[in-house]
Amino acid sequence: MKTWESIFQDVSWVDKEFFKKENFDLYDLLKLDGHISDTGAYDIKMWNDLIFKIKEYASLNSDSKILEVGCGAGALLWCLKEFNIYGIDRSEKLLGVAKKVMKNGEFHIADASTIPFEDSYFDVVLSHSCFYYFSDKKYMFDVIVEIARILKKGGRLILTDLLDKSKEEEFKNLRIAKLGKKEYDRLYGGEKNKNLEHLYVTKKYMNELLNESFENIFFTSGDRRGEESDDYKFNVFCKKK
Repeated sequence: MKTWESIFQDVSWVDKEFFKKENFDLYDLLKLDGHISDTGAYDIKMWNDLIFKIKEYASLNSDSKILEVGCGAGALLWCLKEFNIYGIDRSEKLLGVAKKVMKNGEFHIADASTIPFEDSYFDVVLSHSCFYYFSDKKYMFDVIVEIARILKKGGRLILTDLLDKSKEEEFKNLRIAKLGKKEYDRLYGGEKNKNLEHLYVTKKYMNELLNESFENIFFTSGDRRGEESDDYKFNVFCKKK
């Protein structure tokens, strides 16, 4: 039976020889992290715009310690490599690439609910296109509690590409139209794929979830990718109390 973890362990969307490359550029990292796809790809300009927004909000300096939860091969951290960068993920293959291209970084195979760092260690915690792979809201709650533990007071939390519950059916229909019903069912239907659900949340739910440990919470629309004509995703920015 497939799980999101097994899919990201396998990384079947690239050839095995791809991992033997000597040098990886940003496009390669985006491809490995699943951001170059038939149902909504980033282009380099769009990605750089996202990085600019992150840097602008995070108020980074040379001493800043940045953790990405679900960093994959490191497409996001690669754009922040002039800072003190750290990443956790469950995919050994993808982390292997991150370690290869960012030798100044520190990377760990770890679960997002048990982050292997001491209390109040980080200035910024990021997570991009990751939270919708979580199994349920209980796990998401545990992850937020853990992030609050490792963030310094006044530290910034940036969560991007959360799937909007209010647009769930519209987004699913868009993906079916793009892939075709037969291909969509092959990828996500049937008993063997029953664990491949995406987790959708509302802005209200995220506000309530974050409110205990964070302040100055605000939301922005996620990037529209491919043929998306509506805001199916949103971003959250907030500061540790």
